[in-house]
Amino acid sequence: MFGFGKKKKEQFTTLTHPKLGELKRVCGNIWHPLSNTTIVLWDRPYEISVTFLVEDGDEQGPNEKHAKAWDSFNDIIVTRRHSIEKTILKYMECADGEGAGDRFIPRDVEFSRKGECGLYFEDTEEGVDYDSDTNTGFAVFLIPKLLFTYSEFCTDCLWGSEDTERYFLSPDFRGDYADEYEDISEKFYREQE
Repeated sequence: MFGFGKKKKEQFTTLTHPKLGELKRVCGNIWHPLSNTTIVLWDRPYEISVTFLVEDGDEQGPNEKHAKAWDSFNDIIVTRRHSIEKTILKYMECADGEGAGDRFIPRDVEFSRKGECGLYFEDTEEGVDYDSDTNTGFAVFLIPKLLFTYSEFCTDCLWGSEDTERYFLSPDFRGDYADEYEDISEKFYREQE
């Protein structure tokens, strides 16, 4: 027969990275682990998707910058958890954290080509379907500094906006909890040269 209505099975390029494990390329420059990861915020576990962005046409997948950023992310999400939570509560103008675990749901973490990292959240009070590529929810940069932002801006920076480095190095964006959270922006971008 003709096969109308049958979906063609998608073929993904897969590889095993020595530090990141089994990965699949879903299109062009986007790689995902074969399984999601779990993080804890507000004393609750959340399953999130992970995205590594690589140079266009790079068949090798994520590199050492991604692996280093992944290790840093796993450390930051544990050791700086309270700073992340305080930043969200401050910018979302919440007096305390009661109900925060139900309202602010982490959904995705993305790693740029340079190793910058942003964690995307759904705000369930927005009343719209979450999508990290649109202006729904919000994001928190974790690398190179802790910084609250709109999800759309985070996507622009991580996917290669020309303003990214200038944004992180600007004196206007030094972070709210500098004494608790090290701002590594200058060192981070010096290492990129």
